Amino acid sequence: MTQSTITPGPWQFERMMFAYGAGAMCGVSAPHPHDTKSRVSIATGMSAADARLLAAAPELLEALQDMIYHARHWVSAIDPKYDGTVHTMEKIIGMAASVVVMAKGGAE
Repeated sequence: MTQSTITPGPWQFERMMFAYGAGAMCGVSAPHPHDTKSRVSIATGMSAADARLLAAAPELLEALQDMIYHARHWVSAIDPKYDGTVHTMEKIIGMAASVVVMAKGGAE
């Protein structure tokens, strides 16, 4: 699978002008790559909670990548006698790394 290119952030939560079902229809937009005054739609037709979570995706991905980087360095420097801690951190790092691969659509 080839690695996908993520639309640069910041992504922005948007409440649409019309109702959809029981609640307002919401969406997410990002800066237009060629026009600084325009935005492009990332997704529409979702709940406010889902749209807010999606809008945070670029920052969540960056934070997760930073956490993986620092946790790997911490694990490599820890005293081996704390095997339980190292094992737990390696498991967490593995889970986080899998999410990053999934989010990027390819290799880390």
